Amino acid sequence: MRIKKISAYPTELELKEPFTISNETVDSGINIFIKIETDSELIGWGCSTPDIVTNEDENTVLNNLNSIKQNIVGEDPIRIHYLNDMIEEKLTGNQSLI
Repeated sequence: MRIKKISAYPTELELKEPFTISNETVDSGINIFIKIETDSELIGWGCSTPDIVTNEDENTVLNNLNSIKQNIVGEDPIRIHYLNDMIEEKLTGNQSLI
């Protein structure tokens, strides 16, 4: 089994009620749903939620995902630790995507 395709779906989600921390109040947030498809029709989903705390936004997550795709497509999705280590090495400082 190999990973054949990775897709991203940015979605703005409204919060049930506003969330306030020291310097801001937010009532919605961008979530980037990530779909990983294999050649055996197995599909996995993940989600990245960038924010001011991780110093990321929608564009940084999408750009970093696009830059790492070539290293993931073709790999065995069962090798989770190998994939995580490789992604963390290449995307340091991108905590919401890792």
